[in-house]
Amino acid sequence: MIKNILITGIFISLLAITNKVLAQQDSSFILKNYRLYQQAIANRNGAEAAQFIDSSSLAYYGKMLDWVNTADSLTLSRLSLIDRLTVLNFRHMDTTKKIASFNEKKLFQFAIDTEIITSTEDSLGHVQVDKEEAVGYLKNNEDQDSVKITFRKENGRWKVDLVSQIIQSGEVIKALLSTSELAENDYLFYLLENMSGRAPDPAIWHKPL
Repeated sequence: MIKNILITGIFISLLAITNKVLAQQDSSFILKNYRLYQQAIANRNGAEAAQFIDSSSLAYYGKMLDWVNTADSLTLSRLSLIDRLTVLNFRHMDTTKKIASFNEKKLFQFAIDTEIITSTEDSLGHVQVDKEEAVGYLKNNEDQDSVKITFRKENGRWKVDLVSQIIQSGEVIKALLSTSELAENDYLFYLLENMSGRAPDPAIWHKPL
Protein backbone atom coordinates (compact mmCIF):
# COMPACT_ATOMS: atom_id res chain seq x y z
CA MET A 1 0.00 0.00 0.00
CA ILE A 2 2.85 2.38 0.89
CA LYS A 3 4.38 1.71 -2.52
CA ASN A 4 1.07 2.51 -4.23
CA ILE A 5 0.75 5.75 -2.26
CA LEU A 6 4.29 6.76 -3.23
CA ILE A 7 3.63 5.99 -6.90
CA THR A 8 0.40 7.99 -6.79
CA GLY A 9 2.18 10.90 -5.12
CA ILE A 10 4.94 10.90 -7.73
CA PHE A 11 2.37 10.76 -10.53
CA ILE A 12 0.46 13.72 -9.12
CA SER A 13 3.69 15.71 -8.72
CA LEU A 14 4.75 14.95 -12.30
CA LEU A 15 1.29 15.92 -13.56
CA ALA A 16 1.44 19.24 -11.69
CA ILE A 17 4.92 19.99 -13.05
CA THR A 18 3.83 19.07 -16.60
CA ASN A 19 0.77 21.32 -16.38
CA LYS A 20 2.92 24.19 -15.11
CA VAL A 21 5.42 23.78 -17.96
CA LEU A 22 2.61 23.63 -20.55
CA ALA A 23 1.00 26.77 -19.10
CA GLN A 24 4.35 28.59 -19.31
CA GLN A 25 4.74 27.48 -22.93
CA ASP A 26 1.21 28.67 -23.70
CA SER A 27 1.97 32.04 -22.08
CA SER A 28 5.05 32.43 -24.27
CA PHE A 29 3.07 31.62 -27.42
CA ILE A 30 0.33 34.08 -26.42
CA LEU A 31 2.79 36.91 -25.76
CA LYS A 32 4.53 36.26 -29.09
CA ASN A 33 1.27 36.09 -31.05
CA TYR A 34 -0.04 39.26 -29.45
CA ARG A 35 3.14 41.13 -30.39
CA LEU A 36 2.76 39.93 -33.98
CA TYR A 37 -0.90 40.96 -33.94
CA GLN A 38 -0.02 44.45 -32.71
CA GLN A 39 2.75 44.76 -35.32
CA ALA A 40 0.29 43.84 -38.08
CA ILE A 41 -2.12 46.54 -36.86
CA ALA A 42 0.68 49.11 -36.63
CA ASN A 43 1.65 48.25 -40.22
CA ARG A 44 -2.01 48.48 -41.28
CA ASN A 45 -1.81 44.93 -42.55
CA GLY A 46 -5.37 43.72 -42.02
CA ALA A 47 -4.84 40.38 -43.76
CA GLU A 48 -1.98 39.53 -41.39
CA ALA A 49 -3.86 40.72 -38.28
CA ALA A 50 -6.90 38.58 -39.21
CA GLN A 51 -4.82 35.44 -38.61
CA PHE A 52 -4.65 36.25 -34.90
CA ILE A 53 -8.35 36.75 -34.04
CA ASP A 54 -10.73 33.99 -32.96
CA SER A 55 -13.90 32.73 -34.61
CA SER A 56 -16.21 34.66 -32.26
CA SER A 57 -14.48 37.88 -33.34
CA LEU A 58 -15.05 37.07 -37.02
CA ALA A 59 -18.67 36.21 -36.24
CA TYR A 60 -19.06 39.63 -34.62
CA TYR A 61 -17.77 41.32 -37.77
CA GLY A 62 -20.19 39.20 -39.79
CA LYS A 63 -23.02 40.60 -37.69
CA MET A 64 -21.71 44.14 -38.13
CA LEU A 65 -21.45 43.57 -41.88
CA ASP A 66 -25.12 42.62 -42.07
CA TRP A 67 -26.16 45.75 -40.14
CA VAL A 68 -23.87 48.03 -42.17
CA ASN A 69 -25.53 46.82 -45.36
CA THR A 70 -29.16 46.48 -44.23
CA ALA A 71 -29.95 48.37 -41.00
CA ASP A 72 -32.28 51.37 -41.22
CA SER A 73 -32.36 54.13 -38.61
CA LEU A 74 -34.96 52.32 -36.50
CA THR A 75 -32.85 49.17 -36.37
CA LEU A 76 -29.76 51.20 -35.49
CA SER A 77 -31.59 52.94 -32.64
CA ARG A 78 -32.24 49.54 -31.04
CA LEU A 79 -28.60 48.45 -31.08
CA SER A 80 -26.28 48.77 -28.11
CA LEU A 81 -24.22 51.96 -28.01
CA ILE A 82 -21.00 50.25 -29.08
CA ASP A 83 -22.66 48.30 -31.92
CA ARG A 84 -24.38 51.45 -33.17
CA LEU A 85 -21.08 53.33 -33.12
CA THR A 86 -19.35 50.47 -34.97
CA VAL A 87 -21.96 50.34 -37.75
CA LEU A 88 -21.96 54.12 -38.16
CA ASN A 89 -18.16 54.18 -38.18
CA PHE A 90 -17.96 51.65 -41.00
CA ARG A 91 -20.49 53.60 -43.05
CA HIS A 92 -18.62 56.83 -42.29
CA MET A 93 -15.27 55.39 -43.40
CA ASP A 94 -16.62 53.57 -46.48
CA THR A 95 -16.26 56.56 -48.80
CA THR A 96 -15.89 54.41 -51.91
CA LYS A 97 -18.82 52.09 -51.07
CA LYS A 98 -16.77 48.89 -51.06
CA ILE A 99 -18.26 47.22 -47.99
CA ALA A 100 -21.27 45.80 -49.84
CA SER A 101 -18.93 43.28 -51.52
CA PHE A 102 -17.09 42.27 -48.31
CA ASN A 103 -17.27 39.17 -46.13
CA GLU A 104 -16.59 39.32 -42.37
CA LYS A 105 -12.82 38.87 -42.74
CA LYS A 106 -12.62 41.62 -45.35
CA LEU A 107 -14.58 43.93 -43.05
CA PHE A 108 -12.09 43.29 -40.23
CA GLN A 109 -9.22 43.96 -42.64
CA PHE A 110 -10.92 47.19 -43.68
CA ALA A 111 -11.09 48.21 -39.99
CA ILE A 112 -7.31 47.78 -39.75
CA ASP A 113 -6.50 49.38 -43.10
CA THR A 114 -8.61 52.49 -42.35
CA GLU A 115 -7.40 52.70 -38.71
CA ILE A 116 -10.80 52.08 -37.19
CA ILE A 117 -8.75 49.61 -35.16
CA THR A 118 -5.39 50.97 -34.06
CA SER A 119 -2.44 49.53 -32.15
CA THR A 120 -1.38 50.51 -28.67
CA GLU A 121 2.06 51.03 -27.19
CA ASP A 122 0.97 49.32 -23.97
CA SER A 123 2.59 45.90 -23.50
CA LEU A 124 0.85 42.73 -22.45
CA GLY A 125 1.71 41.74 -18.90
CA HIS A 126 1.51 38.36 -17.17
CA VAL A 127 -0.89 35.92 -18.82
CA GLN A 128 -2.97 33.44 -16.83
CA VAL A 129 -3.89 30.27 -18.72
CA ASP A 130 -6.90 28.13 -17.81
CA LYS A 131 -7.30 25.22 -20.23
CA GLU A 132 -8.52 26.68 -23.55
CA GLU A 133 -8.83 30.28 -22.32
CA ALA A 134 -6.26 32.81 -21.15
CA VAL A 135 -6.37 36.34 -19.78
CA GLY A 136 -3.75 39.07 -19.74
CA TYR A 137 -3.75 42.80 -19.04
CA LEU A 138 -2.12 45.59 -20.95
CA LYS A 139 0.37 47.58 -18.90
CA ASN A 140 0.22 51.36 -19.24
CA ASN A 141 3.13 53.80 -18.82
CA GLU A 142 2.79 53.59 -15.03
CA ASP A 143 3.09 49.77 -15.24
CA GLN A 144 -0.51 49.40 -14.08
CA ASP A 145 -3.08 46.99 -15.48
CA SER A 146 -5.41 48.69 -17.94
CA VAL A 147 -7.31 46.76 -20.60
CA LYS A 148 -8.16 43.08 -20.12
CA ILE A 149 -7.27 40.92 -23.13
CA THR A 150 -8.86 37.49 -23.50
CA PHE A 151 -7.42 34.71 -25.66
CA ARG A 152 -8.96 31.45 -26.83
CA LYS A 153 -7.25 28.34 -28.15
CA GLU A 154 -8.64 27.24 -31.50
CA ASN A 155 -7.21 24.37 -33.52
CA GLY A 156 -4.08 24.41 -31.39
CA ARG A 157 -3.44 28.17 -31.82
CA TRP A 158 -3.98 30.96 -29.32
CA LYS A 159 -6.08 33.79 -30.76
CA VAL A 160 -7.33 37.17 -29.57
CA ASP A 161 -10.97 37.42 -28.48
CA LEU A 162 -11.95 40.88 -29.69
CA VAL A 163 -15.55 40.58 -28.48
CA SER A 164 -14.50 40.90 -24.84
CA GLN A 165 -12.54 44.08 -25.73
CA ILE A 166 -15.52 45.49 -27.63
CA ILE A 167 -17.73 44.96 -24.57
CA GLN A 168 -15.17 46.80 -22.42
CA SER A 169 -15.08 49.66 -24.95
CA GLY A 170 -18.86 49.86 -24.78
CA GLU A 171 -18.74 50.32 -21.02
CA VAL A 172 -16.14 53.08 -21.39
CA ILE A 173 -18.30 54.91 -23.94
CA LYS A 174 -21.33 54.62 -21.65
CA ALA A 175 -19.32 56.15 -18.82
CA LEU A 176 -18.08 59.00 -21.03
CA LEU A 177 -21.59 59.64 -22.33
CA SER A 178 -22.91 59.93 -18.78
CA THR A 179 -20.55 62.88 -18.21
CA SER A 180 -21.50 64.57 -21.47
CA GLU A 181 -24.33 67.01 -22.05
CA LEU A 182 -24.95 65.59 -25.53
CA ALA A 183 -27.76 63.23 -26.49
CA GLU A 184 -26.67 59.66 -27.36
CA ASN A 185 -26.69 60.00 -31.13
CA ASP A 186 -25.12 63.45 -31.06
CA TYR A 187 -22.37 62.04 -28.87
CA LEU A 188 -21.74 59.22 -31.36
CA PHE A 189 -21.33 61.76 -34.17
CA TYR A 190 -18.98 63.75 -31.92
CA LEU A 191 -16.86 60.60 -31.45
CA LEU A 192 -16.86 59.83 -35.17
CA GLU A 193 -15.64 63.31 -36.03
CA ASN A 194 -12.92 63.16 -33.38
CA MET A 195 -11.72 59.73 -34.52
CA SER A 196 -11.69 60.46 -38.25
CA GLY A 197 -11.02 64.19 -38.38
CA ARG A 198 -14.09 64.92 -40.48
CA ALA A 199 -17.77 65.44 -39.77
CA PRO A 200 -19.98 62.43 -40.55
CA ASP A 201 -22.76 62.69 -43.12
CA PRO A 202 -26.23 62.29 -41.53
CA ALA A 203 -27.00 59.88 -44.39
CA ILE A 204 -25.07 57.14 -42.53
CA TRP A 205 -28.16 56.71 -40.35
CA HIS A 206 -29.94 55.23 -43.34
CA LYS A 207 -29.54 51.94 -45.17
CA PRO A 208 -27.14 52.31 -48.12
CA LEU A 209 -28.83 52.67 -51.50
